[in-house]
Amino acid sequence: MRTMKFIVISWLIFFCSMTTTFINDAHAESLNVTATVDKNPVIAGESLTLVIRANERLPRNALTIPSDLGRLVLRNTGYQQSSSTVNGQTQNTTEWRLTLLARESGNTEIPAFDVAGLLTQPIRLEVLAPVDTGEAPDYFMTLTLDSENPYVQQQVRAQVKLHFAMNPEGGSVNFPTVEHLQIEQIGQDQQTQELIDGKRYLVITRNYAITPRRSGELTIPAIYFDGQVRRMPTTGFSALGRIEPVSMGTNAQTLNVRPRPAAFTGTWLPTPRLSLEEAWEPDTLRFTVGEPITRRITITAAGLRPEQLPELEVDYPQGLRVYPDRGQSEQIAARGTNLARAVFATAIVPASAGSYELPEVRIPWWNTETDQAEVAVLPARTIEVINPPGGLQVPGAVQSLPEESADTAANATPVTETVIDYQAGYWPWLSATFALLWLVTLLMWLYNNKKQHQQPTSTAKIPVAARPALQQLKHACMKNQASEARRALLAWHQARTGRVAKGLQDVAAQLQSIPLQQQAERLEHALYSAQPGQWSEGKQLWQVIQALHRQDEIELTNYQGLPPLYKSTVSQPPRR
Repeated sequence: MRTMKFIVISWLIFFCSMTTTFINDAHAESLNVTATVDKNPVIAGESLTLVIRANERLPRNALTIPSDLGRLVLRNTGYQQSSSTVNGQTQNTTEWRLTLLARESGNTEIPAFDVAGLLTQPIRLEVLAPVDTGEAPDYFMTLTLDSENPYVQQQVRAQVKLHFAMNPEGGSVNFPTVEHLQIEQIGQDQQTQELIDGKRYLVITRNYAITPRRSGELTIPAIYFDGQVRRMPTTGFSALGRIEPVSMGTNAQTLNVRPRPAAFTGTWLPTPRLSLEEAWEPDTLRFTVGEPITRRITITAAGLRPEQLPELEVDYPQGLRVYPDRGQSEQIAARGTNLARAVFATAIVPASAGSYELPEVRIPWWNTETDQAEVAVLPARTIEVINPPGGLQVPGAVQSLPEESADTAANATPVTETVIDYQAGYWPWLSATFALLWLVTLLMWLYNNKKQHQQPTSTAKIPVAARPALQQLKHACMKNQASEARRALLAWHQARTGRVAKGLQDVAAQLQSIPLQQQAERLEHALYSAQPGQWSEGKQLWQVIQALHRQDEIELTNYQGLPPLYKSTVSQPPRR
């Protein structure tokens, strides 16, 4: 029984395979594929249409286009299906229309195309060279380079011009990708009108920047434009004209790229122009201790990219706290040329008065116009730093009250003392009672005073004049407000000492506090960097201020004889 089932299944599989083979062979015999062109020969730079037609309804992907078309370039592919009935018989047709461009003159061949397993017949095509008739063409394309012998990493400007004697209806420029060449468009296209050989053209200009990445011979292949134009009729009343495909190209050009000169030292900057400038805020040569200064050094170079510009390193003298910021670079297109610009901002805070000489800044570069090395120099300059004027007041500071002079106390009017004698009665007993109560009060005061020494409170020891500034400092620290914290810290320093600080570092130096010095440096960096407001260590600064107060109370309790935090605080041992 099992043997019979196996035999039946085997016959069924054989019958199905034979049926499928017969159907495929019948389909192959019924399918007919043809390939024709609309013109042969053609002129170089002219387009032709290749029509591939099948006598059945086939999907679009039934056509396989060869990867290599030789000297021909595929521009467009169209697809359509149609049906017609003739003498009661329906005929189906599938058609592919391929637009091919013959770029170069000479004989070439359109290869076979695969359609649902069938191959079309190859077509031999003759491409003729254009004939110079002496008349100006209706359209043409040019490519010009500002240098054919550049240095490596030197930017070459390539200018592509499209000339149309007819109205263009769109298209695209295909700039090929070339190994070891960096190609990018500069700016936007420009349109002008030009009269050439008595014929008026619409000229579309596009600029490219070409940067060779290695030395040697590099070839820029032909650049092509593919688009459409509207040809207006010479006779008749039609105002619309007809649309024609257009393809035009340039000639290939070669760059002989020279290597970097062996004698050149420094960052390689091949450019026709390079400038080095500086700006100061405030714009003066005399500055004040503690007041921030901003110095901006700008490098501008033509024909370079921003990443090619060097980093600046300036050695500033001691006595100036410097907060450099990362350079901000940009690229600008001006008159068909790229301009690279880098701005290096540095915040400078003078820590002490005196004269400071800033060293010169030098940048070597290679002048591509004179073909020699040059150096851009910012000359050395001397700045003067003075102490703040004596009358300068910090916002929020409170003036200390003048002390009473000894002469005033000496010339004070004497007080006359009057003694009245009372008779004895119940007053001695009453006096004794009051004396006992006074003694109890004295003992209680001594006990509380001792308790206060054991558990001191910072609020009682902060002078009234310093409390507003200290409260403002706490509020600014809790809110991470850098500017307000700086003003409040300086005001608190003046309120507790009666003197104006030269800066935050001066406050930390007088208190001999390394943590406060570190927090002051971070606060100044946040204030004077190119991106202010990035300060998030307000709570840490307030913790340092609280630690200073706790340390001051401990020193007063232990009578160590160290200088007090506040001027009004008296640190003396109790009398015995």
